[in-house]
Amino acid sequence: ILIVSGALQALQLISIGLLKRRAVVLTEKPSYLYSLHVFQSMDMRLCGLPMDAGGLDPSVIPAVKKRHGADLLYTIPSFHNPTGKLMSEDRKRELIQISKQLSLPVIEDDAYGDLQLDGPPSSPLKAMDREGSILYVGTLSKTVSPGLRIGWVAGPEPVIERLADIKMQTDYGSSSLSQWAAAKWLSSGLYDENLSRIKVELRQRRDEALRCLE
Repeated sequence: ILIVSGALQALQLISIGLLKRRAVVLTEKPSYLYSLHVFQSMDMRLCGLPMDAGGLDPSVIPAVKKRHGADLLYTIPSFHNPTGKLMSEDRKRELIQISKQLSLPVIEDDAYGDLQLDGPPSSPLKAMDREGSILYVGTLSKTVSPGLRIGWVAGPEPVIERLADIKMQTDYGSSSLSQWAAAKWLSSGLYDENLSRIKVELRQRRDEALRCLE
């Protein structure tokens, strides 16, 4: 696990350390705008994958890779931004299987996973990963504070060591003060307490937004 200055820095480090210039990055179409900007700023080529009610359709990946090439898949399976779609458990298993067959590394952006408002929590793709092919990116920006600038990337040890080396050359490490604050917040139980509180407010905001739309 590497602590980073927000999830976007994780994408930046991955682009610098693991991908070649003009590499092809597969992503949902549409996808989170600022993540796309990171890849574009690193001179990556983006290739959009279609979505339906169940989110990204993994069955199209082999044909897309054959036609356009693919070095990496970037996906937001839980509460996709901007569509809000949640990938089903069956599709997650299918995506894991196809990425394994194609030797296609996956970045899972799970910024919103802890904000499930209805039903039991959904498992991240990383929970099904037995090959070490998924880089799992998380952040406290959506659940605690964007200004804290604390995120993380979890993956195979050699990959994390490579990313950590690049990060050290870039900024000498994330803020120690922010990390201490985050550690205190998590270990004291305040994180779960705050999560319960903001879920209540988010449900109210969602229901009011739906009422206005209707």
